[in-house]
Amino acid sequence: MRPILVPLAVAAVVCLIAGPSRPAPQPAEPGPEPRDVGELVRRLGSSRYAEREAAQADLARLGWTVRGPLEEGSRSPDPEVARRSAALLEEVRKSDRVRAEVHVVGLYESRRANAVVEVRATGRPIILVLCAYEPVTWEVRPAPGAQLVEVIASGYHRQRVEGAGVPVSTSSNDERSRSPDGKPLYFYTYDHDEERYPSMVARVRQLTGKRVASFQGRYGFKKVPFVVGPEE
Repeated sequence: MRPILVPLAVAAVVCLIAGPSRPAPQPAEPGPEPRDVGELVRRLGSSRYAEREAAQADLARLGWTVRGPLEEGSRSPDPEVARRSAALLEEVRKSDRVRAEVHVVGLYESRRANAVVEVRATGRPIILVLCAYEPVTWEVRPAPGAQLVEVIASGYHRQRVEGAGVPVSTSSNDERSRSPDGKPLYFYTYDHDEERYPSMVARVRQLTGKRVASFQGRYGFKKVPFVVGPEE
């Protein structure tokens, strides 16, 4: 049988059409197992300095995903574990705050019902801002994977926040939240009016250094939760 000869020009055209070969995509590396993270936190109290430093560096690289174990570590009876865990938590929060988006939810009143806010994963850290005129108890429900960093609650009357699991700051007329020159530091709005909404945006910018990424507002809360993040 005679060999089949393919002209060089034809072979070149075939190569150009086919394109360069590409390596097969590699599967994403799995996240750390809980037992591995727990071991890293325990190593923060190792008797060996090099091991303590290595564990702290590894935990710092993991970022917000190990916030829970670090919070537990910050309450450890081992002073070295507690100190290093608290320091790492502060680093993680600062890093997350830089990358965070600000999402605002506003009400006028809730008629004594808890105002429910579901926070879902957005792919970015979240600073949640809650505001109302009347006193409101906000029930925050972070979904698995949601990177909630901080909650800011403000209103004419005192606001209460439950379930957030992150630092919460509040301001209100009831708390006498005013600047040294007497200007109110609290804010509230439930719609895009010409006075309250711009005031809220300006105050949020002062507090976070960020623009408002989303705003949802209602006069009253009627059992349907607010949803921050993608709808199901």
